[in-house]
Amino acid sequence: MQKVPTIQYTNLFDHHNTMMNKIADFKAYIDNIEKCKNFIKNSKPGETLKVNKWIRTDYHNTICSEHRTLCHEECFLNYNDSHGTSFFNNCACMNAQKICKTCGCNSEQHVHKHEKPMIEISSIDQMLDSCSINDRSSSENILKALEAKEKKLILDLVEIESNINSISPKYQISKYLIKAVEHLRFQIESEKDPNKLGELQNTMAIYQRLAKGMQS
Repeated sequence: MQKVPTIQYTNLFDHHNTMMNKIADFKAYIDNIEKCKNFIKNSKPGETLKVNKWIRTDYHNTICSEHRTLCHEECFLNYNDSHGTSFFNNCACMNAQKICKTCGCNSEQHVHKHEKPMIEISSIDQMLDSCSINDRSSSENILKALEAKEKKLILDLVEIESNINSISPKYQISKYLIKAVEHLRFQIESEKDPNKLGELQNTMAIYQRLAKGMQS
């Protein structure tokens, strides 16, 4: 087998890490977009909505990139923003079996970030400001703008995948997403907790949406 220079492996890892960060951002963004869409369609004047917001911190925190949860605030480990490693096995969020006590994931799904999630009560205008939606002349225009934002995120992922393909032609993030959907289906079938079930179903829907967008 032909050897690949170490620098290419480094570039591949960097691109993959960027991809995983983008997917995590996509999930959080889509969740807020869906809340916006439902709010616009069903809300009454003066109503507010709960949105996911990330605030900067002076210290780094252990975050689950899968569930976007704060698993260990102000982590004592050295800063590490890489996905897919065993680095976080030594984080305080892990139990004796190296499973996170907060999100239930293993080390590979965790990353350090200088931010933490918060649920914020927001007006629809504040939410649209955060999404940079300027044309609010009609509900139809707002919904179109939100969908355009979603498509832009998918195009960003496609561009990153294209960069990875130049190093590793067999790399396809859509295949990873399809496998993730299959895994989530098994989890959904056995999950008894209604809250966790809803979260799993929401995550699966986002992965399906993302995989479809990248394949089209």
